[in-house]
Amino acid sequence: MFHFRSLTAPISKCYGQILTFLQELEVKADPLKRAHQRKLSSFTQEVEAIIENLKDQRFVLEDLQNSLLFGDTESGGSSPFDESSSMEISTIADCICLINEKIEGFEDMTDQASQISADVRDLLYLFISLLPDR
Repeated sequence: MFHFRSLTAPISKCYGQILTFLQELEVKADPLKRAHQRKLSSFTQEVEAIIENLKDQRFVLEDLQNSLLFGDTESGGSSPFDESSSMEISTIADCICLINEKIEGFEDMTDQASQISADVRDLLYLFISLLPDR
């Protein structure tokens, strides 16, 4: 049974541990078990949902950053960037960078899960091909 070490750990670390668990303990222990495909597929779908959520967050922050830099054109405001908002813009830019890093990390996880899934599928096909004809 898999246990999280800390509930305060970053979500990406938790998902990284789950992927390691799937790869190291489950797939390597019994690579021909078909249930691995379902687990890896579910993992990939969940991570893809997280990526989409992060992209939505990034969009909101970029929109906020642009409104601070260039003014709110939708409401007719024309106050472009001024020095009083430089701290906010810097903070938002840092948040966008962090979100980009998170997206990249989760995309790496989906790539790893896809590779593990392909390896399991290849092993299953190899195993089936080695079975004697009936």
